[in-house]
Amino acid sequence: MVIWTGFGFVIAVIVIGCVIATELITGTIAGNDSFYEANTWLLFFSFIVAAGITYALSKTIMAPKHRKLTDDETGEEVNFITNKHSLFFVPIKWWVHIFIVLGLSALVTGYEQIFLLFT
Repeated sequence: MVIWTGFGFVIAVIVIGCVIATELITGTIAGNDSFYEANTWLLFFSFIVAAGITYALSKTIMAPKHRKLTDDETGEEVNFITNKHSLFFVPIKWWVHIFIVLGLSALVTGYEQIFLLFT
């Protein structure tokens, strides 16, 4: 079961889209369907691109909005954060770091080890 708040599901769409796009593009350019599987740096590249897109979205469109309300009786100001986006209870800003770590671990250990974590 996938759990998200706001537009958190877009994070999953971004990373899956980046991985599939990289595989399709490299397969077309190389003319070899097994080129993607043989080169783990391509998965690293996919995760870094996904991290970049996620970072850009977290700073622009999906940035949390701060709303300041004032209590009429006490005059105290209260800050509310609205427009929260998360996937698996992890805020969007932390997914950038997660994608970088996954990309580096794919580069170091090979992509087979990464996919074993999720099966």
